[in-house]
Amino acid sequence: MNRTKKEGKGFSAMGGKLLLGAVIGGIIGYMFGDSDSAAVEETANYLLDMTVKAYRPVMMILTLCMLLLNLLFFLKLRFCVLQAEVCRDEEKSDLLDDKIDRISTLSLSGNGVFYILLFFNYVLSYSRGERTDIMNVLLFIVPVLIYPVFYILIVNLLKRHDPSKKGVPGSMRFQKDWMESCDEAEKMRTFRVSYQTNIASCYIISIGFCTTAILALLFPVGVFALFITALMWLAQTIINGYYNIKSQKEKMM
Repeated sequence: MNRTKKEGKGFSAMGGKLLLGAVIGGIIGYMFGDSDSAAVEETANYLLDMTVKAYRPVMMILTLCMLLLNLLFFLKLRFCVLQAEVCRDEEKSDLLDDKIDRISTLSLSGNGVFYILLFFNYVLSYSRGERTDIMNVLLFIVPVLIYPVFYILIVNLLKRHDPSKKGVPGSMRFQKDWMESCDEAEKMRTFRVSYQTNIASCYIISIGFCTTAILALLFPVGVFALFITALMWLAQTIINGYYNIKSQKEKMM
């Protein structure tokens, strides 16, 4: 009985979400379907053009922020690693381990965010017809080179802190070798984060596809944006299914 009620609630919740999405889509389509939304489009184009015109200042600011971030995290991480080497107190040692993990995670994640912003700004600039010259290219290449340099330095610090860690940064097998050298607690934490990331990516990609479909009613984006987001959604679903089947086969062996 309880199982039947739970299944009924599940179908009701899913049906409610589908109905809500249909209603919202219908309202938006009715409001904007027959309108060229010139004012909204002009505003968006104005903001994009302003970003393109400010390409050099934006790239300089991003480069400086990226460099300062990496220097700050590297020096802080090095200080903690040196402290951990001479620490004899078990409780303080555990706190230092947590701090080292947190700093390294923030550093690598922050670099990823800056790299995406740099790439987005670079592509946006030249897709809007910005003139190409050596200075603009260097403003993209220099910060991009900062990322692997500090990535290697941080990985080497982590290997110094824990000599059991294996893997050569830049190698195609680095992620696999690093994971194999982690203990069970680290692996479980990584698997938990990966699961949560997978769930979040499912929501993000599906919502991104729906948002792109709605924006297609407002702007002349064409079908390419819809095609790309739909392809990403399809690829994510296929990859997820593949690894589910693979894990089930490994469990049976």
